[in-house]
Amino acid sequence: MKRFFKILGILFVLIGIGILGYFLYTQTDLFRISKIEFNDHDHLNLTEIQRESGIYLGLPYFMVDVKDAKMKLETHPFVKSAAIKKSFPGLIAIEIVYRTHAFNLTYSDITLSLDSELYVLEVLEAPKSGFTVEGFEFNSFSTGELIRVDKRYLLENVVQLIELFQKSHVTVVPSLKYEKNGIIADLNEIKVKFGDGENIQKRFNAFVSIYDDLSLKGITSGIIDVSTDGLPIYKPFGE
Repeated sequence: MKRFFKILGILFVLIGIGILGYFLYTQTDLFRISKIEFNDHDHLNLTEIQRESGIYLGLPYFMVDVKDAKMKLETHPFVKSAAIKKSFPGLIAIEIVYRTHAFNLTYSDITLSLDSELYVLEVLEAPKSGFTVEGFEFNSFSTGELIRVDKRYLLENVVQLIELFQKSHVTVVPSLKYEKNGIIADLNEIKVKFGDGENIQKRFNAFVSIYDDLSLKGITSGIIDVSTDGLPIYKPFGE
């Protein structure tokens, strides 16, 4: 009989613990997400982080699937990668590596923001300040995905060219065009032909050498042709 009452007592204790646990889990905030920490961004605030990841304030702690949330969050166009950690009883810490705007890509009446890896970040109403690239046809695109263009390697060469301009002492921000199978940089009244952009470092150095020499001579217009790996050429307009 004592054994029966002992077992019965243990059973009541377990039931009590279960009821208490259920009450704490469903009726209080003790085991719910109470704080979400993340490095913010112009395109992602707390509300958007919750919507994109599926982790909401007040969500039961044990219902948070970190791997699933990471996959969802990384579908956002501006998110390159995300690391998510949860700490008991209710903290979520998110560290995001963001994609950043590198240049505007314009075709027809559409302007896109692309990063340096050629991912489409957003559709723009007007070009952002900085570099604008024209002449690359694209029939379709999706934000958060690589831009689909013919001759992608040429656009990759353009990205390298932009980075070289950014690192150089050339203060004019050129517009860049792809036409007649070549990349052309328009620096006000000076146009530079870079060809297909192969060996772009060598060709850029040749351009800078001529550009600096023209600047010293007060020449502000003409065509600099470094489209081949041969000798660079300068021609005044009209010749």
